[in-house]
Amino acid sequence: MQFTVKELRREISMIVLDTDILKIGKPAGRFDTMIAAICINQDAMLSTLNRTHFERFIAFGLRRFYV
Repeated sequence: MQFTVKELRREISMIVLDTDILKIGKPAGRFDTMIAAICINQDAMLSTLNRTHFERFIAFGLRRFYV
């Protein structure tokens, strides 16, 4: 199986973010972590109605816009 550099970078970002979130004692769901990692990696702002799930990622560089 071969990955592009972009795909590999995104996967590594998600794994590192998941590990860091566990270290601070605020575990998150796999999909929330994936969404946050992609937004952080792409320097994109996340627009969500779900504040509680994504607050824990702010310390890691997640920029969010609450609707």
